[in-house]
Amino acid sequence: MPIPSDTPIEVADLQLAFLAQKSPKDRLILAAQLADEVFYASRKAIVRVHPGLTSEEIDDLFIELHYGCELANAVRAYRKMRACKLNHD
Repeated sequence: MPIPSDTPIEVADLQLAFLAQKSPKDRLILAAQLADEVFYASRKAIVRVHPGLTSEEIDDLFIELHYGCELANAVRAYRKMRACKLNHD
C-alpha cells in the first residue's frame, strides 16, 4: 500500500496497524464514513466558490468535477428529458 508523501512513515505504520486490527466490516464502515466526509467537503467547497448556484447546478458541477463532463452532460440530458415527460403527462 503506497504511503502518502505528506505522511511520516511512523504515522503510516500506526495507521496500518490500526486498520489491520479492524474487521472487514469495520474497515468498510470507515471507508464509507471517509467517502461521506469527502463528498460533504467537496460540495461545501463548490458552494463557497460558487455561492449563487442552485442545488441542481451544485449537483451538476459536483458530478462534472468527480465523474467527468460526459456523465454530467448525460445527467443533465436525463433530467431535461424527464422534466419534459412529466410536463406532458
